[in-house]
Amino acid sequence: MLTYTRVKAVMKPYQLSGLSFLVHMYENGMSAMLGDEMGLGKTLQTLSLFQYLEEHGNSAKQGEELRPYLVVCPLSVLSSWVAEARKFTPELRVLRYHGPVSERQRLKKVAMGQEDWYGNQLERSKSARGRRPVVSKTNMESTATNVPFHLMITTYETFQAEQSWFKTAFVWKYVVLDEGHKIKVSAL
Repeated sequence: MLTYTRVKAVMKPYQLSGLSFLVHMYENGMSAMLGDEMGLGKTLQTLSLFQYLEEHGNSAKQGEELRPYLVVCPLSVLSSWVAEARKFTPELRVLRYHGPVSERQRLKKVAMGQEDWYGNQLERSKSARGRRPVVSKTNMESTATNVPFHLMITTYETFQAEQSWFKTAFVWKYVVLDEGHKIKVSAL
């Protein structure tokens, strides 16, 4: 039986079954695909998985790399993902990674812990330039404000434009492709 306490939604039995499937696949090191019809709560199931992993996953140790979640989705649902993440899993800090090049450069600095949301350079960034963010004693808790984000949400187009950064900036804990069939079409 799955137990999680910090998801702000009441899930239907088929959604709990989908969440159980995702957890099982994750724990066995396998990829998974949710193929439910539109409107049945795939986003909620995915966000619930992230919250479950935060609550039941291995606790971060001092000096360990930050391992965030990544969602790559169409632009048409980017705002919905952000809104639902903030609504259903408010303890997970969300970073909406999208915009013109100058905005993405700023967001990279925020993501890497070099700047705060207002563009102020952070003290710890001076000694950590070019390195991945690390979980320290002060930011191990999922509610800590020192963790720049837990979940990054971006579009396919932004991911393609910044793919070298996405591939090297973090060791992603979990990557979700919303409407992943687009990957197959673009690969042809």
